[in-house]
Amino acid sequence: MIAALIDTNGLASGFVREQSVPGKILRRWTGGEFELVTSEEIIDELIRTFYDSYGAARLTPEQQADNIALLREKARIVKPTVPVAGVATHPEDDVIL
Repeated sequence: MIAALIDTNGLASGFVREQSVPGKILRRWTGGEFELVTSEEIIDELIRTFYDSYGAARLTPEQQADNIALLREKARIVKPTVPVAGVATHPEDDVIL
C-alpha cells in the first residue's frame, strides 16, 4: 500500500474544508486508498493550529478532538530516528523533515 505524509497545513486545510483538494485527499485516506504516516510533532503542531484563531474560527472543539482522535487511531505514527538540522527554511520545520 502507498504511504504518504501530509504536512500540518495540508491536514488543517483538509479537516476544515472537506471539498478542498486536501479534504479530498483525507477522504481517500479514510477510504483506505493509502496509509497516512504522521508523527507526534505533526499532531502537536496541528493541535496548536486548531486552537489558534484559524482553527478555532472554523472547527468546534468537538470537531478538533475528533480529527486528532482519527489521526491517532488510523494513521501510522512514526518517531523520527535521525535528527535533521539546518535543512528547512524555517528551523522549526526541521523536525518535520
